[in-house]
Amino acid sequence: MKQTFAQERKTLRRKADGYAHAKQFKRLRKALKRQRTILGVVMREVRRKLDAVRVAVATGGAPASEPDNPKALGDLESLLQRAERIRTQQRNDKNELYAMVPLHREREQPGFHRRCPASDHFGTHALSNDSFNAVHW
Repeated sequence: MKQTFAQERKTLRRKADGYAHAKQFKRLRKALKRQRTILGVVMREVRRKLDAVRVAVATGGAPASEPDNPKALGDLESLLQRAERIRTQQRNDKNELYAMVPLHREREQPGFHRRCPASDHFGTHALSNDSFNAVHW
């Protein structure tokens, strides 16, 4: 990357939280617009690098930064699509995305995020229904 936006990202997030809490919505819109701009810059640069990797692989050369997992390029492309969806969504759009949650979390039932012996790290059900009923209290 040509430059990092890590510090500006932290500052903008803190400002946006404060502006939303204080109901200063014009300032909040300005901070959100800058966040969208930064996201667009980073996405364009990642896409350029991804295209360069694909061209190198297609021509037979293996780039130094080629991922070990062949599924990684597909995962990266799906993340870029989700980021673009977040960046371009409007106020009254249907099926809004609020955060970049893992894909399997989107399909979960609402309210099933409590920790219990029958759940794995992300709160999804790890056991069958019969053992689930026996384990839950």
